[in-house]
Amino acid sequence: MGFYENRHNRPFFGFTLFWRNLKHLYERWKTRRLLRGLNDEQLKDLGIRRDELW
Repeated sequence: MGFYENRHNRPFFGFTLFWRNLKHLYERWKTRRLLRGLNDEQLKDLGIRRDELW
């Protein structure tokens, strides 16, 4: 059995999952920050109440 036969197909997949999760959390943080900057009338136009932001 050679070296390449026993090797994992995606050796950095764990890092890829970690990076995707980190990117997703950053996008959620940016969205929440943007929504917190809106006034109550603008939030009402979007159909969101202030207590739903988080």
